[in-house]
Amino acid sequence: MTPDWYEEIFQKYHAILNEYDHLYIGLSAGIDSNMLLHWLHTYRAKLPPITAIHVNHQWHGEDSIIWANFARDKAKHYGIDFINYDVVIDIDQKGAEACGREARYIQFAKTMAEMGGKGLLLVAHHRSDQAETVMYRLLRGSGTLGLGGMRAMTTLHFGDHALEVLRPLLSISKSTLYQTGKRLGIAWMEDYTNHGVEEARNQIRNGIFPKVAEFFPHYEQTFARSAELIQESDALLLEIAEMDGKRAIANGQLDLTEMRTLSRLRQKNLLRHWLNLHHVILEKRQFDECFAMFVAKKPTSESCFAMHDWCIRAFEHTLYFLKPKPVVNHRVAWVKSDHAPPLSFWRGLDLMLVNRENGGSFHPMWRDRSQTVKKLLQEIALEPWLRHDIQLLKDRATGEVIWIEHLGLSQRYQALCEPSGILPTIIREH
Repeated sequence: MTPDWYEEIFQKYHAILNEYDHLYIGLSAGIDSNMLLHWLHTYRAKLPPITAIHVNHQWHGEDSIIWANFARDKAKHYGIDFINYDVVIDIDQKGAEACGREARYIQFAKTMAEMGGKGLLLVAHHRSDQAETVMYRLLRGSGTLGLGGMRAMTTLHFGDHALEVLRPLLSISKSTLYQTGKRLGIAWMEDYTNHGVEEARNQIRNGIFPKVAEFFPHYEQTFARSAELIQESDALLLEIAEMDGKRAIANGQLDLTEMRTLSRLRQKNLLRHWLNLHHVILEKRQFDECFAMFVAKKPTSESCFAMHDWCIRAFEHTLYFLKPKPVVNHRVAWVKSDHAPPLSFWRGLDLMLVNRENGGSFHPMWRDRSQTVKKLLQEIALEPWLRHDIQLLKDRATGEVIWIEHLGLSQRYQALCEPSGILPTIIREH
């Protein structure tokens, strides 16, 4: 007999599930994902095609192989396609658990992109996981975004990878999964690493919560209710930020002048929202430093808040979110342009491409006299962080500067321009 909660969850999510071309389940050997697999199998005739993905971290020797084989056999038993990935994970300062999670989701995203179509990943987080998440984030000092816990439906971003994720079991307790699994005769394997107290989450699960349960036996429901209320508060803050962002955010940039018309609380809310648009969440200390650098004080052209592979810079009362990539090569391409020399002009020169050096003057066609390159770049308000990589085209024989990136052709050659001609552009290869 199908458990009542199976049908309740299916009725809640079946419309969403059928918006997708393909469903994917993150499958381990444990009780959680095996119950999710059985739930999907129960309704598979009413759902899109399903593929199970197991990511083997290879952290536990022979046990890792046993778990991977178990997951494969369970998928095969239900006639569900199965993919296994053996991955090698470099553990950095984020810790093993966070690095393993990131590696899994990146692999999920890559697989779903390769398979094509509109895919949805289902993972087996449940109500007990939600309580642990809220407690963990509370102890780390999270704001409303973190204290709201996991969302049932969300989009996760890992670098250039993004994937849509559904957690259909988020309202179901771990004990319910165990009881249902035993009653239905569903096999699973226990992950003994979940029973220690070395990791912070395990300490919460096995050390703190058993004590909490002695005085608050329904603490999971309480945490879940609090998470829902905080999610509502966070949604309201998002609405306010989006309203403010209509005036202050354009092309991924944040207008500091518009931002400073807001109250201090709305300034902070808007800055968090702008960072979230770039898939960045800062710890409080980092956020306060960023806010002080660019909003509380007047930033300079040298102001830079750098983290990992990205940074924030300010210019002309605007914040820019930058992800610089090393340039390994510059090359010239040619494009059609109005009021430019013909192709024959360029072919008649022996050109060399060089990087801009400090000093030097130039007379561009759009100006009435010569000026230093530095002042010309300031005049066109080119962002300071772009100025060090300006490319020039010189005549190899005479050393004369013919053209400068962003400034254009030398005034000397204006008479050679035709209504429709050719101009260079610089291609940067990363």
